[in-house]
Amino acid sequence: LYTDENMPLLTPLTVKNSTKGTVECKYSSSFSNLFLEDFDQSLISKDLEFIKSPSAPIKEGDVLGQLIYKYNNEVIGTVDILAAENIEKSDFKDYLYMLWKELAG
Repeated sequence: LYTDENMPLLTPLTVKNSTKGTVECKYSSSFSNLFLEDFDQSLISKDLEFIKSPSAPIKEGDVLGQLIYKYNNEVIGTVDILAAENIEKSDFKDYLYMLWKELAG
């Protein structure tokens, strides 16, 4: 049985048209795989894939990507990467406020 004890750290993901600018991410679950034969742990690889340029609004639990597990270059499983919070869409007053903040220093 292989259990991933070291899932990659997830950093905030940039979100277009949002009041916050980024969204915190979390994994939907841990990962384990039952190999039917002996396996070489060095042949297990992990790839993070995210949705390109997500836009607000985003709801907590929305799928933003996947962590893909491969053994000897063959996919053995995935874990969804989820939004850990709600992100609201910016409106005109939000853009004015951001502009004012920028100009005010």
